[in-house]
Amino acid sequence: MYAEGDMNAKHFRWLFLPIALYTLFRDYSKTIIIGSSVELHDGEYHFAGGTEPKAIAIALGIILLYGLFLLSASAKLGNPMTGVFRRLLAAILDFVLSMMAIVPIFGLVPTLMEWNRTGTFAWNFIRDTPATYDGYVSFILVILAFTCMAFYFALPLVLRLPSPGSCIMGYQIISEDGEGLTLGRALKRTAYGFKAVCTLYTVPFKPRDSENGKFWLDEKFGTRAVKIG
Repeated sequence: MYAEGDMNAKHFRWLFLPIALYTLFRDYSKTIIIGSSVELHDGEYHFAGGTEPKAIAIALGIILLYGLFLLSASAKLGNPMTGVFRRLLAAILDFVLSMMAIVPIFGLVPTLMEWNRTGTFAWNFIRDTPATYDGYVSFILVILAFTCMAFYFALPLVLRLPSPGSCIMGYQIISEDGEGLTLGRALKRTAYGFKAVCTLYTVPFKPRDSENGKFWLDEKFGTRAVKIG
């Protein structure tokens, strides 16, 4: 419920924005491994894993902020948002925020497993010899990461809130009846949303109801984009 003057979802943009900007423009010149990866190329094996304390602190901050955001009141809804460029920027911001919340935490798994295996603790490691757990740990972490990301995008749709990225960009997705989507429908729309981002170049060639803030993804799920004030 929106009430004038109350702290609501739109105010969180000023908390998410500096985190997103820091993550986008931080110094990546130093090679820091966050997460895990397995590579086999020309007979050479490489396994890398790890995380870093600063990244973990940022991840916990994003998770806490996201949790408070989900408990916030809805923002005042305005006119339909006719363009799709802001949607693309919001998708990029959401991808960055979700990955920075998920990957550093999951990076603790290979770090702790390598510590247990070798007896030597290191935040980051690279080795050229395989361990029995390399393949399944990497596979499980990838599945869990994509699952967490899907819920990151879906829960705001269920709770009738913008995603953090769309909050920063000043809009949100709502259903035609004004109610939140069911979790199953929200997850399905999220999956199609990834497809929409990958095929964004096709938007000019597909029918679109710009005046009502809708393109093919909204037509399929009965949703539309509206500005938040």
